Amino acid sequence: GLLTTAPILVSPESAAAIKEGAKTGLSTVVCGILFIFASFFSPLFRHIPAAGTSPVLIMIGVILFQNVNRVDWRNVADAAPAFVVLFYIPFTYSII
Repeated sequence: GLLTTAPILVSPESAAAIKEGAKTGLSTVVCGILFIFASFFSPLFRHIPAAGTSPVLIMIGVILFQNVNRVDWRNVADAAPAFVVLFYIPFTYSII
């Protein structure tokens, strides 16, 4: 929906905020206010063609793929989930 997000996307952002020192919950309130403000721009972003966002998505994919060399591919407990994620992300068009 317009005002919802997957819970799996919220927890990494909360963890990143806590790591940077946001422990009072004020960062969550600020993030919510900015999200409501940004929702008014969604009709504008709807007019951007898919070809206009492709270069940015490719750059993000390259950045995410840089961590593949940190996976211990000899350890099945680490390699199997990493392989499943790497295999399914391109076919589901989602990082969730």
